[in-house]
Amino acid sequence: RVDHRNRTWSERKNVLESNHCEGKLDLVKLPCEFGVDCADMRKFDILEDTGVNVVSKNIQNSMKEIKNKSESLRHKVLDAATFFTGGRKRHPEHSLLHTDKAQSTIGSVAEVEAASPITMEANAKSTMHTEYSDNWGDVFSVARLLQLAGADLDADFNMDGWTTRQAGTVLEVRAVYNNLYPILSTFGYKPVQYHYEVSELMLPYVSRMQLAAVQPPEYPEKRVYEVRYGILIHFKVAGTFGFFNFVYLLLMLTAAFALTATATTLTDLFFLYLSDHSDNFFHLKYEVTPDFSDMWRCDTCGFYNQDDQHTCRGVPKFMCPNTTPPCGAARPPLSGEASAKSE
Repeated sequence: RVDHRNRTWSERKNVLESNHCEGKLDLVKLPCEFGVDCADMRKFDILEDTGVNVVSKNIQNSMKEIKNKSESLRHKVLDAATFFTGGRKRHPEHSLLHTDKAQSTIGSVAEVEAASPITMEANAKSTMHTEYSDNWGDVFSVARLLQLAGADLDADFNMDGWTTRQAGTVLEVRAVYNNLYPILSTFGYKPVQYHYEVSELMLPYVSRMQLAAVQPPEYPEKRVYEVRYGILIHFKVAGTFGFFNFVYLLLMLTAAFALTATATTLTDLFFLYLSDHSDNFFHLKYEVTPDFSDMWRCDTCGFYNQDDQHTCRGVPKFMCPNTTPPCGAARPPLSGEASAKSE
């Protein structure tokens, strides 16, 4: 909500849909309370998410074991050398190393003491945040929730002319979870992320009626009730989680193959019967063979040849007709020609 002008009940109903966000959301990270290490969503790592680094981790573990064994063996050798020298030889860097550690410890304590005023100032500033995250969860002020929902306690009215502060209202806070991301989730990137969506529900009155703590002497014949108006905040969990399902994969593959076959069939039907080049397309797609009853059969290889061919053009199976010589056997004589020659 940009402006803070007064809105009647009818105007609130008309702009209710415009308050909802549409399209891609611009997510804003909640600030962390001072001194709290908030967890950040890790970035995509192709080796980690695809499982490629499993082998590399095994190799690293093996190398660490070898290194540890070599270090233990080196310490044993040094201990044996110290035993034979009677322990008189001492490395000159041992005392310096101890001194450096002590100095570094004193320096770190001094840094902490010097930073304590800054810590107090930053801690005081963190209490001014209307929204932040800490170890217990996410914290929102009521004013911030009203701002996100586009509501105003003093500028919004119901049908009876009551302000929202007088009549009350309902805020719905939806925590939307998600672990699917375009393209990246295909390679196994599925960290859980969530965001909040705040909206106002259109209710003219939100109140609770209960018996007053102090009742008149005529009680129970005469009772005193207290009607309290306020803001009701309703929290709701929403979102989707994705995981691998082999049955769903088979279903998607079957649907994809069916759509591909349907597209191919529709394309063939269009070019065979509706296109201006239907005859050309037919002969490019199909090869029409002659009638086998009008063809003669080679006695040598059994290949059927056309009637106007005098020698066999047969080629064995799995052989190329352009590089393999044909059978070449002569056409057998017809029954009428054979009887004429015999006379």
